Amino acid sequence: TYIQSGNILVTSDKNFTSINKHIEGLIKEEFNYNIPVITISIDELQKCFKENPYLKKDEDIKFLHVTFLNDAPKISIIENLNINTYKDDEFLVNDKFVYLHTPNGFAKTKFSNPQFEKQLDTIATTRNWRTVTKLVELSKTIKKLN
Repeated sequence: TYIQSGNILVTSDKNFTSINKHIEGLIKEEFNYNIPVITISIDELQKCFKENPYLKKDEDIKFLHVTFLNDAPKISIIENLNINTYKDDEFLVNDKFVYLHTPNGFAKTKFSNPQFEKQLDTIATTRNWRTVTKLVELSKTIKKLN
C-alpha cells in the first residue's frame, strides 16, 4: 500500500475482474463498506504517467491530477461530454485516464468523480500527480521483482 492514498500495488496472475471482486469482498468483510475497486496494470500506469499532456504546460505538479476510469469510454461518449469547469480548468480523456489541469487549485475545481462516472458510464477515482509519480516509482520496483 502507498500511505493512506487508497492504492495497493499487487502482483497476481488473476484478471482485473477477479482482483477487483476479491479486494471489494475483503473491504466489505473487514469494514462493511461497498467500495468499487479499479485495477490497472503497471504498463497502463506507466503509459498514463508518460502521456500527461499537462506536464509540459505546468511545471507545478500540485495543479495536475488524473482520474482513473474502470473502462475506456467510447469516442462518441467522449465527444458529447458536458463537464463543468472552473475558470482555466482543463481536462483530456485518453483511454482509461482523464488528465486534469486545475491552475486555480483542486479545491476550487468543479471536476468530480460522480460527474465523470455519470457521463462516461464507468466508475472513476482521482489521484494527485504526486501520488501517481510515487506509484510509478514503486511499480518499477515490483516490475524488477517479476
